[in-house]
Amino acid sequence: MSKRKPLDVSELYDEIKKFGGTYALGADIVNFMKVNNDYGYAAGDIVIAEAFARIERELSENMLLFRTGGDEFAVITTYKSASDAEALARKITAYNGTSIKSGDHDIPLSLHVGISQIPEKALSYQKALSILGNAVDKARKSPDRVAVYEGETKA
Repeated sequence: MSKRKPLDVSELYDEIKKFGGTYALGADIVNFMKVNNDYGYAAGDIVIAEAFARIERELSENMLLFRTGGDEFAVITTYKSASDAEALARKITAYNGTSIKSGDHDIPLSLHVGISQIPEKALSYQKALSILGNAVDKARKSPDRVAVYEGETKA
């Protein structure tokens, strides 16, 4: 079990404001709907749990991990450097393609990981999620499934 304090996603905004200037990771499971459709929702739940575990395994204790959607996650790091955040993203995606067992099936699991800086100024909850979403969208287009998003970060 995790040693981290469990947080409801509604607390994400308050936590994001505390980490202005640091980098966040947005992660999304590759082809998650296909897992649910081909193997069932129980297998999908196993995939979500394993994705969470793979991310959490690489985090230090002072980082925050949230599940922000069905198959989406956010990590608030303490890193002030995009290269440090990218190194963390690459540790997480190093597991990509490794299968997990669900019943008689071996299901490959991969993650897209987008990286964005949390603005120093407060921003709306919707804007915070939008920035992370844009980072993940950029990672979806990247051949190695990792990308740094340097778009709009104003309040």
